[in-house]
Amino acid sequence: MKNLLLILMLVACGLQANAQRTVVKVSPIKSILRTPTMSVEHAITERISVNLHGRYSFFNKGDVNEDAGQISLRGFGFTPEVRFYLIKKQTAPSGLYAGPYATTNFYKIKYQVQNENGYGAGKVKASIFATGGMIGYQAVTKSGVTIDTFMGVGYNIASANNVKVSYADFEEQVPIGLSIAGVLPRFGFAVGYAF
Repeated sequence: MKNLLLILMLVACGLQANAQRTVVKVSPIKSILRTPTMSVEHAITERISVNLHGRYSFFNKGDVNEDAGQISLRGFGFTPEVRFYLIKKQTAPSGLYAGPYATTNFYKIKYQVQNENGYGAGKVKASIFATGGMIGYQAVTKSGVTIDTFMGVGYNIASANNVKVSYADFEEQVPIGLSIAGVLPRFGFAVGYAF
């Protein structure tokens, strides 16, 4: 019995020593904008953590199977980050941080068209890749509640493939070969729980 209590105490001390090294977060603003986002951050040292965002986008305007001018968007994306915590009195994942990020997003867009060929259903695939830097602050309360806010800037590349439109009697490919690149800001806000 004494050995069991000793083992439980050692395990509890070990858990306490590793307390608040991992944070699970959600972005309430992005969820309102129809892109629910969840992230997990884990401190790998006292000054460095890794963070991974995952998101799913969805948007519907009408029924794309019936009405011309209606649109549907579905997509997902991932953003890995490395965070370097800058204040010596605070340890990761709490405090002021800066670091690089890379992001990738993939989308499928469906829409209805009406033209001289009649009604048709269009489909296009698009992707966005970006890399950049950011700075932010994450507060962690004693109870483990976290508030994370950051801003940054990154170089983004967006591309879309050919549009495929299906009519009742035939299908057509509309070459668009869209590719856009440029520097854009990045902002974020998340709430979560550290354990």
